[in-house]
This record gives sequence, structure tokens and C-alpha cells, in this order.
Amino acid sequence: MGTKHLVVLLLLVGPFGLIAVEPRPESDQGSVAKANARAEDENDSGPSEADATANADNSGSGLSQADSNADADNKGKGNTEADSNAKAKNEGSGSSIANSDVEATNSGRGSSKAVGNSEADNKGSGTSEADNIVDADNSGKGSSMADSNVKAKNSGVGSSEASGDVEANNKGGGSSEAVGNTEANNKGRGSSEAETNSEAENSGSGSSEAYGNSEANNECEGTSEADSNTLSDNSGDGSSTADSNAEANNNGRGSSKAKGNAKAKNRGSGSSEANTNARARSKTKRRNCGMKKNSSPSNSPGKSENSESPPGVTKDKEGLPASPNAGSPGSSNPSSKTSGNSSPPSPSGSNPSSEQPGKSPSGSNPSSTQPGKSP
Repeated sequence: MGTKHLVVLLLLVGPFGLIAVEPRPESDQGSVAKANARAEDENDSGPSEADATANADNSGSGLSQADSNADADNKGKGNTEADSNAKAKNEGSGSSIANSDVEATNSGRGSSKAVGNSEADNKGSGTSEADNIVDADNSGKGSSMADSNVKAKNSGVGSSEASGDVEANNKGGGSSEAVGNTEANNKGRGSSEAETNSEAENSGSGSSEAYGNSEANNECEGTSEADSNTLSDNSGDGSSTADSNAEANNNGRGSSKAKGNAKAKNRGSGSSEANTNARARSKTKRRNCGMKKNSSPSNSPGKSENSESPPGVTKDKEGLPASPNAGSPGSSNPSSKTSGNSSPPSPSGSNPSSEQPGKSPSGSNPSSTQPGKSP
């Protein structure tokens, strides 16, 4: 009976006594590496995954994923994803996604996305997206989007969008959009739009739009629009519009419009319009936005309040210099000059009692001549 009990005891205890029980290591919170990949997880709140010779480093609270020779570094609160020889770095609270030989860097609050040999850098609160060999830099509050060999930089409050071999720079409060080999620069409050080999620059509070190999420059509160090989400059409060190989320059408060190989320049408070190979100029009450006003008094001798010409030279209604003898017809004393007044001489046959001192009108009464002058 003793032998039988010993055999039974060996059968029950022996098999368990031969098994070596090893202590289980602590969990690394979901760190997975496949196919010569490296996955490091330094934070317990987010997992790290790496596939196919990829590197996935996660020291933040988000998820870090890397596939196919990609690097995914996550040091922030958001997620980091990298596919196909891409680099995705995330140091902010948003997400960073990189696909197909791209780099996506996120150090801000927003998200950063890069697809197709592109670079997407995000240092602001907005979103930065780059597709197809493009650069998208966002260091502002708005979003930055770039498509097809373009550059989109956003360091302002608004958004910056670029499509088709274009550049879109936004440093202001408005938006900057560029499409079709164009440049759109925005440094003001308004929006800047450029399409088809055009340039649109906006440094004011208004908007700047350029279409069809055109240039639209806006430096003040108004709007500047240029269509079809045109040039539209606006540094005033009004609007500047140019269509069809036209030039429209606006430095005043009014509007400037040019159509059909025309030039329209406006420096005053009124409007200037030119159509079909014409020129229209308005220079009354010139006002340069953002420039220091002239400190000289406006009522200096020999000059009128709104005159830009030398003493004795008047202007026509378009602001162009007129002839010095363009006074009343039949003037008998062309050598007479006004004294401290640039107003035109009174017409012939006027009342001699209302004449100015030192001025002899034509057809006046010889008995009512002024002191110091012989009739």
C-alpha cells in the first residue's frame, strides 16, 4: 500500500514540479512592433504601433502609428500617423498625419496632414494640410491648405489655401486663396484671392482679387479686383476694378474702374472710370491711406486748398493742367494776376463793383479802376 501511495503522489506532484513558472512583465500599454519595426511607448495613456521597418515613438497621451518605413513621433495629446516612408511628428494637442514620403509636423493646437511628397507644418491653433509635393505652413489661428506643388503659409488669423503650383501667404486676419500658378499674399484684415497665373496682394482691411494673369494690390480699406491680364492697385478707401488688359489705380476715397485696355487713376474722393483704350484721372482731394499728411498749410499764398499745380495754373475737371491763358475770352489784361487767390477771373461784362483788388476785368468801366493801376 505504501508503494501505491508513493506512485500516486509522484503522479500528482511531479508534473507541476517540473514546470518553471516565470514572472510576467508589466504591460507596456499596447506597444506593438512587426517586421523589423521599433515601437516605443513612454506614456501609459497612449499606445504605439509600428509595421514594416517603421519607427513609432510615443511619449504623449495620443496614439502613434507608423507603417512601411515610416517614422511617427508623438509627444503631444493628439494622434500621430505615418504611412509609406513618411515622417509624422506631433508635439501639440492636435493630430499629425503623414502619407507617402511626406512630413507632417504639428506643434500647435490644430491638426497637420501631409499627403504625396509634401510637407505640412502646424504651429498654430488651426489645421495644416498638404497634398502632392506641397508645403503647408501654419503658425496662426486659421487653417493652411496646399494642393499640387504649392506653398501655403498661414501666420495670421484667417485661412490660407493654395492649389495648382501656387503660393498663398496669409499674415492677416482675412483669408488667402491661390489657384493655378498664382500668388496670394494677405497681410491685412480682408481676403486675398488669386487664380490663373495672377498675383493678389492685400495689406489692408479690404479684399484683393486677381484672375487671369492679373495683379491686384490692395493697401487700404477698399477692394481691388483684376481680371484678364490687368493691373489693379488700391491704396485708398474706395474700390479698384480692372478688366481686360486694363490698369486701375486708386489712391483716394472714390472708386476706380478700367475696362478694355484702359487706364483709370483715382486720387480723389470721386470715381474714375475708363473704357476701351481710354484714360481717366481724378486727383482732387488726394488722400494717401496710411501715409503722413503734408505739414504745410493749405492756404499758402499762390495756392488754392485743393490745388496741386504751381501758382497761376488752373486745372480742368479731370485734374489735368490747363493752359495759363484759359481764362475768360477777350481778356484785355492777360498780365494781371491775382493776389493770394487762385480763383479764375470773372467773365467779361461782370459787375465792376464786385471785382477783386489788383484785377482789371475785360469790358469794365474805366472810371472804376483799382488803386495803383491805370486803365
